[in-house]
Amino acid sequence: MTLRDYQFDAVRAVLWSLATKPEANPCAVLPTGAGKSVVLAEVARTAVQEWRGRVLVVAHVKELLEQNASKIRALCPGVPVGIHSAGLGRRDTDEPIVVAGVQSAVRRLDEFGKFDLVIVDESHLIPPEGEGQYRTLLASLRATNPRLRVAGFTATPFRLDGGLICGEGKILTEVCYEIGVRALIDGGWLSPLTSRTHDAGAKLDGLHLRGGEFVAEEAAEAMGARGVVLETVRDVAKRTADRKSVLVFCSGVDHAREMAGRLAEFGESAVLTGETPPSERAEILRRFRGETARDLFGAETEKPLKYLCNVGVLTTGFDAPNCDCVVLARATMSTGLYVQMVGRGFRKCEGKKDALILDYADNILRHGPVDAIDIRKGTGPRETWRRCPKCEAPVPRGAETCPECGAEMPRQERGPREMAGGVYGAASGASILADEGFADVAEVKGEFWERHEKRLKKGDAPKPPTVQITYYIGPNRNYREWLCVEHPPRSFPRNKFESWWKQHAPGAPVPATCEEAVALFEAGWTRAVRQVTVERKPGEKYVSVVDWALDAKTRRELAPETYAALENPEPTAEHGDAWEGDDPATPAAPAQPAPADPWDADDDNLPF
Repeated sequence: MTLRDYQFDAVRAVLWSLATKPEANPCAVLPTGAGKSVVLAEVARTAVQEWRGRVLVVAHVKELLEQNASKIRALCPGVPVGIHSAGLGRRDTDEPIVVAGVQSAVRRLDEFGKFDLVIVDESHLIPPEGEGQYRTLLASLRATNPRLRVAGFTATPFRLDGGLICGEGKILTEVCYEIGVRALIDGGWLSPLTSRTHDAGAKLDGLHLRGGEFVAEEAAEAMGARGVVLETVRDVAKRTADRKSVLVFCSGVDHAREMAGRLAEFGESAVLTGETPPSERAEILRRFRGETARDLFGAETEKPLKYLCNVGVLTTGFDAPNCDCVVLARATMSTGLYVQMVGRGFRKCEGKKDALILDYADNILRHGPVDAIDIRKGTGPRETWRRCPKCEAPVPRGAETCPECGAEMPRQERGPREMAGGVYGAASGASILADEGFADVAEVKGEFWERHEKRLKKGDAPKPPTVQITYYIGPNRNYREWLCVEHPPRSFPRNKFESWWKQHAPGAPVPATCEEAVALFEAGWTRAVRQVTVERKPGEKYVSVVDWALDAKTRRELAPETYAALENPEPTAEHGDAWEGDDPATPAAPAQPAPADPWDADDDNLPF
């Protein structure tokens, strides 16, 4: 099994954090459909085969347990993999890798021995404080092994209250890797998305909140009103005439049953709830995936499902790449739930041109584009999006015309139906993706520098490597820029880099290689970037960093004690003139420490 480029980067980031930061418990953020289970499996394989540790992989639903166990077995054919799950009828506890349901594991804590690494799938479910099943399990395992490490994987690194799942005092300490929806769509790994909003008449303005989410009974009553259901079904039937597999998220069991009953006039439909028996559930999902039974002569004995109405059971652990339409007939204040629902349409499938998102509960207007989520706790709602009166696409407030159909947007007073609960200013666009170009000024929480080799297609001419700088802004928001360090002298890219370097690293020698540039950054010779200004012009594929707010002094000057142990060696023949400045006081380049490679750790450098 060959990992994709970004999957390899994610694996290396997790292992690097575990190997070089003894107190860190890292988290990797990968959207639905990115192949999270493959990344998880490779981390588990390395921890067992290279680091000689023992790994427990935990998740909350049996579908995830089956997926993870399957991928780990494919990557580790010689390593025994056990499963501990009541739902799957297995109680394995002694294998080097055990995949366990968190509920089953907590009920039988005394049966588990020593583990070195716990991998938590869907780690946004770890409670921020208190007890909870995950915390109970980890506390028990730490009693056996105080050096226990934890790694998390999730598509949504934030909880309903808007808080990040990583940070000081939390089980997971840092986001070590993150890739967004837009990057994966542009790379051809996820399905393109289009969307339409529609006012079906649901009275959502007066809904109350409980624990940060709409009160379930009130939301179900609003979306299940007779007129609302009729209008929703009418519009869904019209817009999905050419769609094959439509997944409908409903607000309650009665709402789902009525939706499925009325949609049955336009195609085969079914209802799936938490009370659906396992055998019936498996049959429904098989039909929705198009895996229908046939008789001896090859004729179908049953028709595939076109409409599947569910109530809160298919937001995680559900894989149906053929799903080409997601209907949001459920209102939510949870950005994580919103992303999970939309994510059911992310996966690609042969014959699937895109995924259509139909929203009847103002979720897109409330949360914004799925590729530009920005959680800012405590700042309150802002009015950011409204609905195009002609084509019903979501349009950013302030736009004079609809980017989708060109219709002129009327001037109007801001109303409660246009309030976006918790997502701010990200990007403009006519769909659930922010694809019409935008400008943004963002606070930078961290920088990561690395040498970057562009993967070339067959027949492409070789290109010099670059330094890739990732500016971490927040969940699903990383901006990147590339420094052309090794382009030919006096070429435009090299001259541009030298100008950039003099601004960002005053007084430091101009590096000649990517490795030297990264070494200078790690040794504190650059000024920290506190804020970036980015833009993407309409029609352009990538975001460009166009300006920076920098510290007045370099990191070494601001925190000399941090870098006091680093020596400044004399220039070497390897560096040549690259380290020599016109000013004799120019500092020599610091030696780059040889970091421990997670794949080549020796006995004295094992992280467990």
